[in-house]
Amino acid sequence: MLNVLIATSKTSSSSSSSSSSSRLVVVVVVVVVVVVVVVVVVVVVVVVVVVVEVVVVVVVVVVVVVVVVVVVVVVVVEVVVVVVVVVEVVVVVVVVVVVVVVVVVVDDCSCSSSRSCCSCCSKVVVVRVVMLTMMMMNMIMLLLIVMMII
Repeated sequence: MLNVLIATSKTSSSSSSSSSSSRLVVVVVVVVVVVVVVVVVVVVVVVVVVVVEVVVVVVVVVVVVVVVVVVVVVVVVEVVVVVVVVVEVVVVVVVVVVVVVVVVVVDDCSCSSSRSCCSCCSKVVVVRVVMLTMMMMNMIMLLLIVMMII
C-alpha cells in the first residue's frame, strides 16, 4: 500500500510539474504576442505620422509656390499697367500738342488761290491726319487700360 501511495504521489507531482511548465509556456507566448502586436502598432502609427507630416509639408510648399507665382503675376501686371499709363500720358501730351499746332496753323492760314496758302492748307491736312491718328492711338490705349483693369 505504501508503494501505491508513493507511486500516486510521484505521478501527481510529475503531472503538476508538467502543468505548471505548460502554463509558463502559454504565458511566455502570450507576452511575446502582445509585445509583437504593440511594436507593430507603434511602427504603423509612426509611419502614418511621418507620411502625414510629409504630405503637410508638400501641401505647404505647393501653397507657397502658388502664392509666389500669383504675386509675380500681379507685379508683372502692375508694371504693364504702369507702362501703359505712361504711354497713355505721352500720347495725350502729343495729341494736345498736335491740336494746339492745328489750331495755330488753321488760325494763321486762310486758304485762297495763292500758292503759299495752298501749301499751308496741305500742311493743315497732314496735321489733321496726324491728329486723328493720335486720337485713334489714344482710344486704343484707353481700351488697353480698361482691359488691364478688368
